[in-house]
Amino acid sequence: EDEPVTAMALQPTGDNTLLAAAAGGLYRWDGMAGQWHREGETPGGLVALEATGDILAGVDAEARLWLRDAPGSAWRTLTGPWAGQAVLRVLLGNTAADGASEPALTVLTARPTEQGHYAMTVWQRSGDWRELAALAADIPAALALWPQGRDLFLALQHRVVRLFTDPASGDLAVAQYFFAEGEQVTALACGTARLWAATTAALYRGDATGAQWTLVGALPGGAPVIALTEEAGRLTAVTLGGGCWRAEVADE
Repeated sequence: EDEPVTAMALQPTGDNTLLAAAAGGLYRWDGMAGQWHREGETPGGLVALEATGDILAGVDAEARLWLRDAPGSAWRTLTGPWAGQAVLRVLLGNTAADGASEPALTVLTARPTEQGHYAMTVWQRSGDWRELAALAADIPAALALWPQGRDLFLALQHRVVRLFTDPASGDLAVAQYFFAEGEQVTALACGTARLWAATTAALYRGDATGAQWTLVGALPGGAPVIALTEEAGRLTAVTLGGGCWRAEVADE
């Protein structure tokens, strides 16, 4: 009680455990008992939390990056090259392909500029940190999607940005798709061979690269979509206010 929740994550192991970060530390939902349990020695006040398998990553208000390799193991801090910048998102990828034990990490940071917008930087670590891309936005917020073994997608205001490796040159490449000006992207999801995007105006289906988007229709219930998932041919949309909508989607 009296502890505001600052970040949440769903750990996709076993029964998909729900985790909540608060000022006092990390809490785990016990579905059998119907209550929250505080974990042991955990960092407090995490503002971002991400889970994949047994691995957890979090960022605190001081922009320090925390990593835990397995339930019950100790948390450790990682130093990043983003001093003086706010960390917006941390994403976990597969364990490095070269056999290293460290998982691949992507971190999105932002800092205000004298021009009144925000400079946003995408960092990635698989061994050492490197700057993937530098972007600009009017607000310090972004949606991120990094499916296992696939490209990284970011949604900034009315555009979707794809970061990928050019198959011809092997170099990093950036591609962008722009929706109508003022049509903000509110949710982003991926299926097996397609993407989904909800904006403040409508729902769209994209190809696997995010280069082509097709209008699906109006938003369900007329309310903004704040979460999207596709699983087993079923698209689920959660709208502002707690509405949950589902539709069967073809494999085209």
